[in-house]
Amino acid sequence: MFRQFLHGARSTKNPAEPSRFRKLMAEHGPAAMLTYSAVSAASIGSCYVAVSSGVFERVKCQLLSAWTAAATNVDGVETAFTQSIKDAEAAVIRGIGSAEKGILLGIEQAEVAIKEGIHNTEEAIKEGLHNTEEAIKEGIHHTEAAIKEGIHNTEEAFKEGISNTRTAVEHMGFSDGDREESLLSGHGATIAAVWVAHNVMFPVRLGLTAALTPVVASKMKGSRLDVLIRRVTLAGQTKLGDTRVLVSKFVGLRK
Repeated sequence: MFRQFLHGARSTKNPAEPSRFRKLMAEHGPAAMLTYSAVSAASIGSCYVAVSSGVFERVKCQLLSAWTAAATNVDGVETAFTQSIKDAEAAVIRGIGSAEKGILLGIEQAEVAIKEGIHNTEEAIKEGLHNTEEAIKEGIHHTEAAIKEGIHNTEEAFKEGISNTRTAVEHMGFSDGDREESLLSGHGATIAAVWVAHNVMFPVRLGLTAALTPVVASKMKGSRLDVLIRRVTLAGQTKLGDTRVLVSKFVGLRK
């Protein structure tokens, strides 16, 4: 998995970026290399501080804890959620039944009132409407109570799952060998994370190098450091050329 992630981090580099760095080297020489080295050192230091200080670790632990809790308590959450839905459906059905009864009662009373007279009809209609409103309010109240209870049960199930996961992690025992292996693995993971972050930030380093190289080159031009680096580079190229000549002569003698 780490190799795939590292390969993905390297694949984010733009193929045109190395040629851009070579142009900087050809134009400014040692100043470009010195600037890039300083920027790379700052990048590695920043990535190490970010990883070792626990910024990435806290986010990773929170995500892992949430994922583990959800994975270990799927059955409990589904049961609580299903029960809350059933309670809500039952409350809605009860509310509808009460509303229907109230409406039927109002209609019956209205029919009786119509037979008795206009005045009695108006009173019966008012009473029927009042009963209907009360029945609807009662149904809504039962529905809200059932929904709140279902939400509460779901939250409690999540909290219980997270608590159980944390307790299991805290009580997980390790032998001395396991502790040493875990410590080495932790250092290795830190170094790997720093290296991946450093590679991902290559375009940023290259941009900073391109921006700072002209300034560094103007400061270094004609200085002792510039002369020394150019002499070392020239000496290295000369030795490389001599080595190639010797190798070619040796190959000729072998033939």
